[in-house]
Amino acid sequence: MIVNPCIPKAWNGFKITRKFRGTTYTIEVKNPDHISKGVKELWVDGIKIDGNKIPVQIKKACEVKVVMG
Repeated sequence: MIVNPCIPKAWNGFKITRKFRGTTYTIEVKNPDHISKGVKELWVDGIKIDGNKIPVQIKKACEVKVVMG
């Protein structure tokens, strides 16, 4: 699953829950620099991932944190 948020600059971020291939992903997007798009950091279950593609998880739940930048 690719993460590529595009939001208003005024937003601090948002949270969303997404079911994908049997796994529930809780995704928190933070926008500390108040930009409209771009991913600076991606974390999946506490592990930093290069790029903006979440590896497919084979489990019931997964925590994702995205920092825009």
